[in-house]
Amino acid sequence: MNKLGKRNYDLISLSMKTLGFNDYTDGLMHEERMYVHEIHEIIQFLKWLKNIDRPFGYLNYEIRFAEFRSGERPPKSWFEVHVHFPEEKDKCCTSEHSHIKRISGDHTDKLQIAARLCSNLDDPDYIKVIEVNGTYIKNYSIPGMKKFIKKNQDAINKTRKEVRELYPSEGY
Repeated sequence: MNKLGKRNYDLISLSMKTLGFNDYTDGLMHEERMYVHEIHEIIQFLKWLKNIDRPFGYLNYEIRFAEFRSGERPPKSWFEVHVHFPEEKDKCCTSEHSHIKRISGDHTDKLQIAARLCSNLDDPDYIKVIEVNGTYIKNYSIPGMKKFIKKNQDAINKTRKEVRELYPSEGY
C-alpha cells in the first residue's frame, strides 16, 4: 500500500471514536470491512502509531502513513515546552495559563525549543522543558531566551520552515 486511503482511515477512525486508542487493536473494530491484502500493513501501522504518540486525524492521516512507510522510529523520550503566563487580574476574574507544546527528545536543543515557542515573550514569567513521565526539567530565563531568539532569528526561521515542510500539521 502506498497510501492509507480514505476508506481505511474512515474505518480506523470510526473504531477509535468508539473505543478510544488505548491499544493498537482499538483501531481494528471494523477489520472485517478492510481488504485482506491490506490488513497486515494496517496492523503494523496502528502499532507504530500507538508508539509514535503523534496526532492522527482527517487532516494528517496520509502524512502519518507516509512517516510510517519511511521507517521513522518513535523517540525514546517526549518533552513538553511550558511557557507560563502569570496571573492576570481584571474586573471579573483571575486567570493563569500556560502554552504547552510537545517535542521529541531529538528536538530538545535550545534552537528547536525557541522555534516551538509562541511569538509573544513579553508576558510569560517562565519557560520550562519537562520530560513526559520522566525526571528531566530545564528552566530558561525569559531575558536570556529573548536574546537568543534575537541573535538566532534566521536559524530559528529556517528550523520552522524545515519542520513545517516535513510535518505540516505539527503547528510550528
